[in-house]
Amino acid sequence: MVGDAVDEIAKCASRISADLIVVGHRHLEGWAARWWRGSVSKALIEHSPCNVLVVITH
Repeated sequence: MVGDAVDEIAKCASRISADLIVVGHRHLEGWAARWWRGSVSKALIEHSPCNVLVVITH
């Protein structure tokens, strides 16, 4: 897939009628970087057509 990660994941989830999206999240950057660029996991929670499980990774 090519394009915005959140849009493409949400479209794919809709296309296959997914019940759940599982995505990892790492706290590697400071709050300013996350604020500026945004968080894929946060955007998926807001825009996905189904439930989203965010797994905190180290």
